[in-house]
Amino acid sequence: EIRVKLHALLRWLLDSAEMGISAYASDAVEIMEFTVEDSHADVLLEACGCLEVLVTHLGRRLQPVSKKLAWTFMPNLTHKRARVRVATLRGLRGLMHCGAHETILDMVAFRHPNLVPIKAFYGEDQKVNYFGKLITDGSVQVRVEFIRVIGDWMTTLIERTDHESRLLPFVISALTDEADLVQREAAELMERLGVQHEKEHEKELKSTLYYMPEHFGEDLYGKGEDALPLPPPFNGRPRLGARILVKNNFNMVVNPVIGEMSSWQVELRAKAAVLLRTMLVYLEDNATQHVQQLCLAFISASKDDAVVQQVGECCRLVGRFVRPGEWLGVLLDRLGPAHEANVRAGAVYVLAHCLTGASKDSMGNANVSESERGGEAPSGGGGGAEDKCGEVLAALAEPSLTGSADTALRAMLCKLVELCMRQKPGTWTPHAAQLAGLALRAGGGASGSISIGAGGGAAVVLAGAVGVEAVGDRAAKAMKAAMNALAAATGHATAGEAVAALRGELLAPLRALPIKSWHAADAAVLAVVAEAPGAPTQADAAVLVQLAALVAERPVAAAVRARLLAFPFVTCLVAPLADDDVALLLGAVLPVIAANPSVAFVRPALAAAAAALDPLVCSAAAAAAAAETIPRCLAAILEHDMSPALVRADAAALLGALATRCRERPPLP
Repeated sequence: EIRVKLHALLRWLLDSAEMGISAYASDAVEIMEFTVEDSHADVLLEACGCLEVLVTHLGRRLQPVSKKLAWTFMPNLTHKRARVRVATLRGLRGLMHCGAHETILDMVAFRHPNLVPIKAFYGEDQKVNYFGKLITDGSVQVRVEFIRVIGDWMTTLIERTDHESRLLPFVISALTDEADLVQREAAELMERLGVQHEKEHEKELKSTLYYMPEHFGEDLYGKGEDALPLPPPFNGRPRLGARILVKNNFNMVVNPVIGEMSSWQVELRAKAAVLLRTMLVYLEDNATQHVQQLCLAFISASKDDAVVQQVGECCRLVGRFVRPGEWLGVLLDRLGPAHEANVRAGAVYVLAHCLTGASKDSMGNANVSESERGGEAPSGGGGGAEDKCGEVLAALAEPSLTGSADTALRAMLCKLVELCMRQKPGTWTPHAAQLAGLALRAGGGASGSISIGAGGGAAVVLAGAVGVEAVGDRAAKAMKAAMNALAAATGHATAGEAVAALRGELLAPLRALPIKSWHAADAAVLAVVAEAPGAPTQADAAVLVQLAALVAERPVAAAVRARLLAFPFVTCLVAPLADDDVALLLGAVLPVIAANPSVAFVRPALAAAAAALDPLVCSAAAAAAAAETIPRCLAAILEHDMSPALVRADAAALLGALATRCRERPPLP
């Protein structure tokens, strides 16, 4: 108590003497040097008050001792009492104007990259980032005072431009503070900094402000489906001065921020990701020069659950502000088989979120930015959009991706389909068939199917009878979500209806695929298309018969062979098949089941054969030709010891249907 009263007396003397204290300033400074080491908080509060009074009356006359005073009071920024930390900040606030501004380097733990202190060779040379501790301080009052102090230095300090790059990240970080009061202080400060920058560089920005007013760039954020939701606390586009200020200093902070995203501390990683996200809002298309560095950092961070959400938001901003040609080149290169599976999965994640951020027009012409187009659609309508979307789809259709043994990679491919169809249906609905094929291939994986008893994962998506959760495969779950999103975007109630509507487009690439180029995932897609509900067109039915009969006996179709040989679509046909296709179907099914009547798909196969002999599907000539081969196969089934009773009954029924068709045969001349 005595020490507190003595320091209160000293404070009163300093305040009363005003300029007369200059003769005793050295004594007052010496007293404060000892005072700041006092263990009692009230004494420290009085010492900080004395410093404020001394700075107020003497100002820059304290320059010879200002740095020494700053170093003396600096450790109290980490004092255990919040009111001491606040008082210390207030004391240092004015001291920086007295010539102590260089101590800001010590408070941010700055170390010159090309200089090594001699002390480091003989012992520990540790620096404390006081500002880093203050911006994450547990007391709201401390954080608010910290932002106010920084705001004073960045707006009124003579040497403020020397410290912009070091102080600005703390202001931007405060924009996403959990306390509303801190957010408001930071937002108001960024507004003041923007206004100040515009006034100080009025001549340089005159033409920009005249020819490109603030409302001109609002088209960049899009409307309707193309609208880009800004992360909090932004409600609109930041002002020009603030954007330029961030752009000018981003080069000096991008490497430290990216480095913090790989820190061993979870909290630091999360704050670094949020800081980068906020800076990207200010940076806009100026992020182009850093796009490779950013994309690689996003790929690495996408595996971290602590920052994965913020990374996705960063990717959406990059996708909107940077021309697609820039980030597509980086990401598509990382999808190649030369890279490890986790890198490829990360690249797919980043690509998916960049695509959801990219506007429809920018995907249309990746060589022209939004600002260059002035918000207008590219020439040529939607033709350009196919170029970029097609480039993406061609890269994702790589068999080493869709047929990868890595479940996480295939699940991420399905997630990409889901995000594109949910968030950008206007851009990606014209490519629904390709996206459906991608999801079905990735969901099936290397084996071509996700086994659930005798069925497959793709069948679960269509039938919906068995929960995919029972599979225990992330790719199957992701495929279900992707197909449901695709069905909703294309206006269908179920995924099966969507596949049925896209049947012809899904079959076209399969029909053009050489038989030696087929993979297990392609056979899985064919099985899904064959099982789609509804009657296929006559042309699609012919293609299905030909492909199923051709592929079923290949090793790549081993996992879906039963589903292909069941020819499930035949029972829905309402148009006749060509005679050669009927013969092909019967020739593919009957010899297989005759050799082994106990296989699980015998009854569906016999039902398909019976449907193929229906008068609506099969001509009399085709039925007559079938009469030469069917009886032998059916006799083998009936005579086989392992034939179940129901199978024998189906075989007898098929034989009866064939006899009926033969009696309808016209008499020979």
